[in-house]
Amino acid sequence: MFGCLAAVGGPAYTVDLSSSYLITLILMFFTAFFLVLSTRKYLQKKSFRKIWGYLAVLAVLLNTVLITGKIDRIFSILSLIFFCVFILISIGLQKYKKTAGTLLISLIVFIIIITAVFINSFITLTGEVKLATIRVLDINNQTMKLMLIPEKTKAIKLPTVISLKGTKFGVIMYRVKFKNIPILLGARTGYAWLGMTADILEKNKKNPDGILKTTDNYMFKDFFRRYKLFEMRERMQLNLPFIDSVNLVKTYGDAFKNGVYDVFVQNLGGVYIKRRQ
Repeated sequence: MFGCLAAVGGPAYTVDLSSSYLITLILMFFTAFFLVLSTRKYLQKKSFRKIWGYLAVLAVLLNTVLITGKIDRIFSILSLIFFCVFILISIGLQKYKKTAGTLLISLIVFIIIITAVFINSFITLTGEVKLATIRVLDINNQTMKLMLIPEKTKAIKLPTVISLKGTKFGVIMYRVKFKNIPILLGARTGYAWLGMTADILEKNKKNPDGILKTTDNYMFKDFFRRYKLFEMRERMQLNLPFIDSVNLVKTYGDAFKNGVYDVFVQNLGGVYIKRRQ
């Protein structure tokens, strides 16, 4: 039954999509706007004294950009392209004042949409769900006594104590992983926690580093119903739109007495167990 199990683990996936860069771009827009405005006022009045107010605002904005933004990002090709575009937009807004209001509103709406998409993508790419907490109550003669404390799962409703023969414990679950576009639009990894498993690391001459041998399994009450449901989805995955994969996975944690572990499911599809320090 579990021949198709795949081990999935590792640290939380992190993506450098700092919101500070978005703030930097917004500040760069206003810097470009006041740069164009100061230039136009100087060409009209031919005196720096008469436009000192505009220059002061420009200096403050420029200083803020340099302080809040990362130098390598500010002077990157992408940032320079953005700045050139902002200058062109600023020229249009100031030259064609009759349509400036409409253009400005359109720009604000555009910035709001981009900001919303950016924040949603950031949360999606770095987000995760804490499924449960596992406490190792005791280890005796290669038998683990575990307490499962549910959080974001319907597999068990109350803290449950189980015993497993082995030195490594793992979670067994079916996972539905979406393709990139649905994920960026807010789709989250679907999962069904089916039960627990236990392994022992056996070493021999052929495998000096050791191989995992499953020694015990504990399945939750509704295991068969949920297993059949996701197994059917797995057979249909090629015909399901926006679905990247549907598969049965398990991931492990080394058991230490009195250890406390958290089980996470990442929005991108990863499943891992993290021991608390």
